[in-house]
Amino acid sequence: GLLTADRAFVEVSDRLRVDYLNCPSTNQRLKDNLWHVGYLLSTRFIDAYTSLLSHLPEWASKRQQQPQCASCFCRLFAHREMAYRFRLFRHEEWVANTWLDIHKHFRLACDLQLEGINTELKSSKIAGNIETTIVGEYLRLLLLKLCFNGSLTDVQIEMLTAQLHDGSNMLHLTIRPTVESGFYVDLSQAQGLKFRNKSTLDGHFLYLDTSPLCDRFKALLASAEERIKNTTDETALKELNHRIAIFKSASARVDPEFKPMLRQSPRSEDRSRIYVGLGLNTILSTITQAQSKKQNPNPDTDVYHPVTQIPLYGFQQNHARTLNAANSAALQIWDLRDRSDIGYRCLLNGNDELTGQLKLGNLICVNDESMSEWQICIITRIMKMAAGRIECGLKVISREMFSGEIRRFRVGASNEAGVLINGENQSRLTSASDALFLKTAFLNTPILQPTVIMKTADFNPRSRYQMTNHRHTQIIELSEVIQEEDTWVWCSYLIKQII
Repeated sequence: GLLTADRAFVEVSDRLRVDYLNCPSTNQRLKDNLWHVGYLLSTRFIDAYTSLLSHLPEWASKRQQQPQCASCFCRLFAHREMAYRFRLFRHEEWVANTWLDIHKHFRLACDLQLEGINTELKSSKIAGNIETTIVGEYLRLLLLKLCFNGSLTDVQIEMLTAQLHDGSNMLHLTIRPTVESGFYVDLSQAQGLKFRNKSTLDGHFLYLDTSPLCDRFKALLASAEERIKNTTDETALKELNHRIAIFKSASARVDPEFKPMLRQSPRSEDRSRIYVGLGLNTILSTITQAQSKKQNPNPDTDVYHPVTQIPLYGFQQNHARTLNAANSAALQIWDLRDRSDIGYRCLLNGNDELTGQLKLGNLICVNDESMSEWQICIITRIMKMAAGRIECGLKVISREMFSGEIRRFRVGASNEAGVLINGENQSRLTSASDALFLKTAFLNTPILQPTVIMKTADFNPRSRYQMTNHRHTQIIELSEVIQEEDTWVWCSYLIKQII
């Protein structure tokens, strides 16, 4: 009965996941509803199988029932994986005790000698039936947990899961270590795979040599890097970039030889705070306000903080300008954990509104207590932790920027006389819109050419714009797109004329 109902809902579950992945982030309400329904469907089947398997010893001893018993275990672990995948879409980890339940059911399957029975499961209308085992489904759960680091997008998580399904067949859990290095899982602890150390391990342990999977990921990475050199199609380039990001991350995390992570810049512990503006609109208003204060400094508000402005002593507050700016409703205060020359690791208290705003690749502006200038950063990692706390990794892309206005030249506009400013026919220009200009930037490599970040609605490739800031007016032409998101586009530009 339960297995029959489960088979009937396989296509529904797959459809919900695909619709969630394809749903535009601008329709956040629909995206949230698809997530909740998909996650709820998996958790309800988990509850049903857990209840069924609690009475398993009463009928599992019959030999003719063993294939059905094995199918129940496999479907339980498959739904565990699906629920975990939905949580990873939102960068949420499991409650630690969930691993105790997973290990308990795996040990029960092993006690009943069901772990190696081949079971045919329905995966989807396209893929049809697949052959699997309990140990195979359990192993894929462990590997998914091991490979996720908080820096993968929804699409990349899907691609990683597919690669793990293909690559995990070459791995085997053993009761004794077969190599000196590798991983182990303690079935009595609320955790997944861990690196082996040199000390002797006693307890309920299983060992895993991930060398074949690591070699597979490295070979796929080399292939993708070679193919991208000769690819010009934008869709193919996007997919290859996803694959390269996945294989780089996954090959490092499944490498059986422990290698401390090589960082681009040394990190130092820091327990201060940073002031953060989320979203392009907030960034533009913050940078514009900072520019205005530079041009027209007000010592009464910018040098002395209201609380410490004591007439008798006149104590000076060094960071009053930053603190005053942070009091704005548009800015937030996050706690630092460590920093480097190119980024930050920080903690913040999450809520529903903030969770909806946080997304990998989002732009933010940052100002910390040791600097007087704002910086533009990109969110590179998100990991939701216990008690509503969120850990974020930030990468600095520019420390030299200014805000300005852009007006696009209309294509095919009439050359009839209009309002002339400096000899330019203003009737040929669209209405003014704010944009952020970066003098220099760094993404994966230094970007020495000037770049602009503008709203998606203002972007028109290869178009000319009139750019006006507090210093001058220029005619610019967009060239190469560096990064494109739902609400903004970052591209380089050429200066054609200074007015």
